[in-house]
Amino acid sequence: MLVAIVLNYNDFQSTIQFITNIKKYNAIDKIIAVDNCSSDGSYGKLKILCDEKIDVIVTPYNGGYAKGNNFGIKYAEKIYHPEYIMVANPDIFVLERTITNLINYLNNHENVALVSGIMCDKEGEIKKNFALKLPNYIDILISCSIITLIFSKLILNKSILYDFNDINKNHGLNVGVVPGSFFIIKDKSIREINYFDENTFLYCEEYILSYKLKMRNMELHILPTEKYIHYHSVSIDKSIKSWIRKQKINEKSHIVFLRDYLKLSEVKIMIYRIINKIGIYSNYIIFKLFRKI
Repeated sequence: MLVAIVLNYNDFQSTIQFITNIKKYNAIDKIIAVDNCSSDGSYGKLKILCDEKIDVIVTPYNGGYAKGNNFGIKYAEKIYHPEYIMVANPDIFVLERTITNLINYLNNHENVALVSGIMCDKEGEIKKNFALKLPNYIDILISCSIITLIFSKLILNKSILYDFNDINKNHGLNVGVVPGSFFIIKDKSIREINYFDENTFLYCEEYILSYKLKMRNMELHILPTEKYIHYHSVSIDKSIKSWIRKQKINEKSHIVFLRDYLKLSEVKIMIYRIINKIGIYSNYIIFKLFRKI
């Protein structure tokens, strides 16, 4: 059994459209829409979707991406006992054929816990961050600033991104990190790693999920033959409009990853805080300059 978890926060229009699209997919046995305690009346709007295939539930409060998805997954396990869990943002489009092929891939690869397709933008162009290498401390420091990212790529030839042109298009790609916008995971695997880390509100969930799976010798794969569209950050932009607030949330989540998983010292975490603050302001200045050009 495959159960799809769709997390909603103040974006019922996207959620209704997405669920309406995938409701007819035979590859999906149940759909659980989780309203993350929206402030715009989303839960009431979503309740009209309820039928024999669709459940709509609501969290007691908005604890973020990790807590909301865990709430839905544990509900699915209690009621339906699924073999597979599909985690999907409402701002994506995916074909049933892709879902079927991903499930078949998991069935045929015991060591693979999680699988997804290639993430594309609304024009169908492959997004550069369709998958990532699991970052280390230096990688995270470099990612704090647009300037250091460009320097690392052009001068050091170092990047946590995969080059789609360099991969074998006919085989699954064993990657470090799969984007959290869409993937299918074996339920036994997510239970074994104790689900998403609820100490993060938003951002870095993929790093932590990937790290926990890899620490148990489980693999995450991308199928180059399968694609999905992600209308990137539609839900995030609707729920968190402040750019500064997003940066603060992002920093806090990175610190969870650095402290609890990479086991770094407080000195190294303080260095990250300083470099990240510099990166935030330099990125802001660059963004403003380019808007004026």
